[in-house]
Amino acid sequence: MAQLVHRHSGGTILVVDDDAVMCRTLCRLLKGHGYEVHFASDGSQAINRAESEPPDLVLLDLNLPDIDGLLVCQALRADPRTAHIPIIVLTARDGVENERKSRAAGASEYVSKPFDVHTLLGRVNLYITSQRVGGN
Repeated sequence: MAQLVHRHSGGTILVVDDDAVMCRTLCRLLKGHGYEVHFASDGSQAINRAESEPPDLVLLDLNLPDIDGLLVCQALRADPRTAHIPIIVLTARDGVENERKSRAAGASEYVSKPFDVHTLLGRVNLYITSQRVGGN
């Protein structure tokens, strides 16, 4: 049975994860669907990158080596240059409490690892499309 794959045109995504395998997997997946992908392996790097080259979307792990992902999320929301950027928390920290904390920190969406590829791509497309329609 043939599988229908939707390709999207454009949009820049910042992937923030200290797991090199996860970064490569996400980069390959997103690039394969037409997105430009940048990555950061820790929270400080993510904040600096987002401030200097604001992406259309951030995929953010909560477990980072230097700054907790929740603090990264709060920092991005507090900065006028990055406050508008949708943030999808993509993490192995499962549970309602972690989702609640993520949303309280400013996350737009919460996705648990392991993730369903089609669900993740759908959410990525939704947020990038809304960024383009709503404008920056």
